[in-house]
Amino acid sequence: MDLRYLLYGVAFVLSIGCTGDPEPHFEGRPLSFWIEELSAEDDDRQLLAIEAITEFGSNAGIAVIPLAKILRDQGESEAVREAVQQTLDEIKFTPEIEDVLNSSEGINTIEEN
Repeated sequence: MDLRYLLYGVAFVLSIGCTGDPEPHFEGRPLSFWIEELSAEDDDRQLLAIEAITEFGSNAGIAVIPLAKILRDQGESEAVREAVQQTLDEIKFTPEIEDVLNSSEGINTIEEN
């Protein structure tokens, strides 16, 4: 085998791993897009965003506070609130995120936003 082809293969593999976009994606859109969609007025868009965030699993830790805000908002539909609760139950977030949610700082963040 020619060494040149081996080097091309290694360069190709390295270039795939170095895309520079560490944010996870679902259906071609980054997690930040789906978090923004949580504030949509349309229940269908919110439900799709909640479904997408669920797919991120433990990578969706930054979505926990926006999701918790939905639970506190009495103006949201019951379907949206139930979907959020299921998502929060399914996301396996890190102890650090859990500490923020359990701390007064995390509660203040939810209340301020």
